[in-house]
Amino acid sequence: MSEALISKIVAASERKSYNSGDMVMKQGDSGDGMIVITRGSVKVSIGDVVVDIMGRGAVIGEMAVLAGIPRTANVVADSAVSALWLTTESMRAIMTDSPELTGSLWKTAGMRFAENVLGAKSPYNGWSQMQLRRWLNEGEVSAPVDGTSVNLYGKVAILLSGKATSSTGGSESISAPAHLDLAEATFTSSAKIYMRDA
Repeated sequence: MSEALISKIVAASERKSYNSGDMVMKQGDSGDGMIVITRGSVKVSIGDVVVDIMGRGAVIGEMAVLAGIPRTANVVADSAVSALWLTTESMRAIMTDSPELTGSLWKTAGMRFAENVLGAKSPYNGWSQMQLRRWLNEGEVSAPVDGTSVNLYGKVAILLSGKATSSTGGSESISAPAHLDLAEATFTSSAKIYMRDA
């Protein structure tokens, strides 16, 4: 990121502090912004399972900004934490001027969703977390034009935003976030999908 972009983010943010054990974000709550950790660490859990420990430089809550969905995990301060809080509105304004930042946030979100969805499924549940993350890093986020069909055969696909329907039968609409176990799908509602070769 450029110095100018970093300055914009800092200027638009509010400094927040959390004590060890404080709830930073609660799974299921509405998402009204995101944080960037500047000091300390947090535990990220889905239900009762800790899925990650994140520290300085980590971005948390990006899906609220990107797709307007409820919080997907609990985030609890693991130590004294300092962070920059960015409202959804202020972050979206910054993203308008930075396609690079927008793409980076979507990729981060796509990889996190894919890890959460695939981590419990075979063969991925037999992989180490690092192995799965390296494998997922090879994926990309795309934004098909509404009404476009995409061949998903031989691919792992996670619907991050918007909707999809099977192109080969069935008209039931699938809403994000979801794993798309389809050979081909048609996308609507400004969909974004994370895809990687299987």
